[in-house]
Amino acid sequence: MPYEELVKNVIAVTAQNDVLSLTLTESKAHCNHLTILLGKYESSITAHQMSTSYADQALSAYQVLVGLLDTELALLTSKCQVLGVCGYGMTYTIHVVISNINHTHFSN
Repeated sequence: MPYEELVKNVIAVTAQNDVLSLTLTESKAHCNHLTILLGKYESSITAHQMSTSYADQALSAYQVLVGLLDTELALLTSKCQVLGVCGYGMTYTIHVVISNINHTHFSN
């Protein structure tokens, strides 16, 4: 092979290496960007999972409170009936209120 051909080949290979080096640098930058983006998504998912957990705990506590209210109103209704100060209308109203609370908040 003549010397000029070898020089041309070396120049071509050097140019190809430069292109590959630039492509690799660009790919590394893109991967770094994707890594940061993935971290943001993971953080967001963790925050959503925590908020869902807290909402579930709040719902459970609210259900317990409604149950206690139901029991307290039933006890109050019984006491009223025993004392004769609570007529059928008042008993019905109390049960409608309890039913509405349970239906509105726990139908899902």
